[in-house]
Amino acid sequence: MPQSLLPPSPSPKKETNAIGTLDAYSFISKRLADLAFDVHQLVHLATRNWLWKEELLAQWTERAIMRLKDIFLNNDHWNRSVWRSYLAHARYALESHLVDTDGKSRINLMWKCGMCLYHDGRWKEAEVLFRKVMETRNRVLGAEHPDTLTSMTKLASTYQKQGRWV
Repeated sequence: MPQSLLPPSPSPKKETNAIGTLDAYSFISKRLADLAFDVHQLVHLATRNWLWKEELLAQWTERAIMRLKDIFLNNDHWNRSVWRSYLAHARYALESHLVDTDGKSRINLMWKCGMCLYHDGRWKEAEVLFRKVMETRNRVLGAEHPDTLTSMTKLASTYQKQGRWV
């Protein structure tokens, strides 16, 4: 998990202390080369279960989607290494059915992920996201809305990249 995914801390000292404590107990492993952490699978599971028990999982999933939407860079090839590190986290959060599937943050994040997959040549994966974005925008905004039409155009382009003519 990239360190930049963490919410902003009230102070750098508190953030350093918190990360140091987690590392000292081997709940995370620091990867200094790319400012990221490996989170132990049991820590992830325990945290998720605790959030579920406390009825906070939906709230924190929504917060994660909003954070990812805000920090997820555009699909510019100069940003490729950064958005590739966020992509798995974004896709995991988007799979959740606990939050509003028509929410603007979710749709915007889905669009950004789709664009990155598209520019990475992963058209089949991009197609799935573009189709969901287009269907949601059509339902929420209407068939004639510019955002819906943009979604349709990108989905058609994705089909074309796959050699499919619809």
